Amino acid sequence: STPLYSSAASDVYKRQGKDTRPILETNIDLNGNVIKVYNVHFPSGFHDVSMRIDSLNLLSNLLKTHDMPTIALGDFNINNKEDKKFNIYKSQEKYWSVSHLNGCKNCKGTYYYYYENSWEFLDSIFLSKKRNIRYVKNSIDVHTNQFNSFNDTGRPISFNAKNKTGVSDHLPMVAKFSFTNWVLWELFVTVASKFFAYLMMSEMGRNNKGWSHQSN
Repeated sequence: STPLYSSAASDVYKRQGKDTRPILETNIDLNGNVIKVYNVHFPSGFHDVSMRIDSLNLLSNLLKTHDMPTIALGDFNINNKEDKKFNIYKSQEKYWSVSHLNGCKNCKGTYYYYYENSWEFLDSIFLSKKRNIRYVKNSIDVHTNQFNSFNDTGRPISFNAKNKTGVSDHLPMVAKFSFTNWVLWELFVTVASKFFAYLMMSEMGRNNKGWSHQSN
């Protein structure tokens, strides 16, 4: 099994009483090599873009507190319009390698906005730069199959609890990473988001080792 060394939750707006979700954090031991993983679900498009930018700033500030190889992944909720206007994803390349900017050239996106008839990269993977961890060449992709997407359009099939069909309204971003010349991990963003959230909350509950990084 893969042991969790620690887990935490970092919340940008908790003290302001705003309806947002924390950044989940854990250290994972992979055959004696420890990596840090941040799992995110940033404020939705209903909220002002400044909240997503503030969340990205918190994520980068957390990265600066240590020198561990790091992966951040999940639902960043950054749509095409605000990304083009503020150059959000590209601005993160100072500290991170953003998955769909470094691969996935033929990918449409991870989410489909029906009312605007457009694909978006709401979900992504960030990989820390200059920390002895890198993407495996040609491994970055959006994972689709007969259960999570329609054959004709490729659009996500949302989960239907009654019929037990579909998976999610988001498609998972997937990538492989190498660390000191061996393959580390294969991550499915949307699935991993829920998995890490459950796993870390369970770990925090068992060991009472959770803590929060506050800002603002």
